[in-house]
Parts: sequence; C-alpha cells; structure tokens
Amino acid sequence: MLRSYCNKHPKLWDENLCYVQHAYNRAKHSSTQRSPFETCFGFTPRSPLDFVFGKDIAVDGHSDVDKKTKLIEQIQEIHQAEKEQL
Repeated sequence: MLRSYCNKHPKLWDENLCYVQHAYNRAKHSSTQRSPFETCFGFTPRSPLDFVFGKDIAVDGHSDVDKKTKLIEQIQEIHQAEKEQL
C-alpha cells in the first residue's frame, strides 16, 4: 500500500507513512468486517471529514464511568463476534 502511494516520489515514503497507516487502520477487513483500529479500541478513528461534518464518536452515557463501562462492553462484544467469525 505504501509503495503504490509513494510511487512518484519513493524517497519521501516516511512523510506519507502516517496517511497510509490511517487509511489501513480505517479499512474494514473481509474476514472480520471491522477495521483493525475498531477491533482494538471499539470505534473507528476519525477522519478529517468527520471533523468537517461534525460526526461525534462519543459513547452514550450519563457519566464518565458509564461511558468507560459501555466502551469496554462494546470492545468485548467486538472481540467475541470476531472470534465467532474467524
């Protein structure tokens, strides 16, 4: 992926690494139907367009403890679903 992204200027690959990494982390994989980032952290990383259009990734809940508990439960559900799929 990095090679195809940097084919015009191969010596500048290190400057483009963060963009390729972000794209890879947001891409859904065919085996899990989730991105690697979502598998680890329970949500998809935000893109610049999410900031422009104001999409919010906050977890619903009344307190910080509720949000953290909900996020942990969501991650555990994702991991269980992926184990079943694989």
